[in-house]
Parts: sequence; C-alpha cells; structure tokens
Amino acid sequence: MSEALTVRESRWVSRICSAWQKSVEGILETGRLLCDAKDDPKMQHGSWLQMIKHELPFSDGTAERLMVIWQHPQLSKSAHVPNLPPSWGTLYELTKLDDGQWALAEDRGLIRPDVQRKQIVAFRKSLLPAKPTVIDVDVIRPTGTTKDGKRVKTIGYQLSGITDGLATIQWDQVSVDIARSIIKQYQDSSKIVARAARGLKLISNGGD
Repeated sequence: MSEALTVRESRWVSRICSAWQKSVEGILETGRLLCDAKDDPKMQHGSWLQMIKHELPFSDGTAERLMVIWQHPQLSKSAHVPNLPPSWGTLYELTKLDDGQWALAEDRGLIRPDVQRKQIVAFRKSLLPAKPTVIDVDVIRPTGTTKDGKRVKTIGYQLSGITDGLATIQWDQVSVDIARSIIKQYQDSSKIVARAARGLKLISNGGD
C-alpha cells in the first residue's frame, strides 16, 4: 500500500475496482471512471497516477487503454454494447478501426461478443496496402551487355511486382485514408518506374 489515501481517492479506488472487468458495461464504466477521476479538480496533483500504481489492479498503460475504449465513438454507443466482446484487450483493438473499417467489420460479422483479438488484428492487416516492390536503380544502368538476359529479367520481375501489388488490393474494402496512402506510394514510385523503363530500352538496344 502507498501512503494513506484521501477520502476522495478512496472513493475512486472503490468504484473503479468494483466496475473492473465485470462485463462489457463494466469495462466501459471503468474507462469512464478513470477519465472522471483524472479530471476531478479535487484530486491532489499527481495522485491519479499514484492511485493507479499502488491501489488499482492494472497498470497505467492499461488505464490509458481503458480510457481510449470509453472515449471511442462506436464502443460507447449503447446500441453496440450487446455485440461487444467482454475483453478489454479485444475492445482496445477495435478502437483502432475508423468508421469505414468498423462498418466493413460489421458486414463481415466481426462485431460480435465471441470475436477474438487476433481476428481483429488479422482484419486490420488485410486492409493494409500491399508493400510496393523496391526497384534497385543500379540494376537498370546499362553496361553494354545483357549477359544471359539476367539483368533484363530481374528488372521485369521488379516492375511486375508493382502491378501485381496493385492488382491484389480490394479497393472497395479500404478506407479513404488508406486509399490515399496507396495512391501516394505509387505516385512516388512513378519516376523510378519511368527510369526503369528507359533502362530496359537501353539494355535491349545493347546500351546505345
């Protein structure tokens, strides 16, 4: 135990411990209480962190995540509570979804009480753009020979990797922000692609 708690601090500790992990509602209530305690003007300076460190059954990192859960616009909707998993770790993973991703998760049946954290992690990864193939610019500099055609083939494989990556993206299933990020990545690659194309032409012509 830490130094003797004030009456104010004791009340917050009692309420938070009573709510902690008893249900989805309890997890949300814990987040709300932590926010309220942190904003309580009658709490002594620094006592909030000390209260968590010495009196509550979780770390300050967990406390921060619980507050994020409470403040998330989708999780805090009462209509969604019956469909939420009673696990703060899974709920926190759900806070990483924007509104468009949340709607897609609902369509795929992922917003349900028995969903597991790993399923949400996998869902989020499935929305990430394919990593663009990095073209080694040095390989496209002609040296006057195409020995066994190896360098030409290498360049071809690298260029096809970019188009293959674009082809694997399900554009109707990504958010606007992710789509913009993808477009920017490939726009930034356009100059490299153009240089690669010029390199192919030069190599095919024997470096002329």
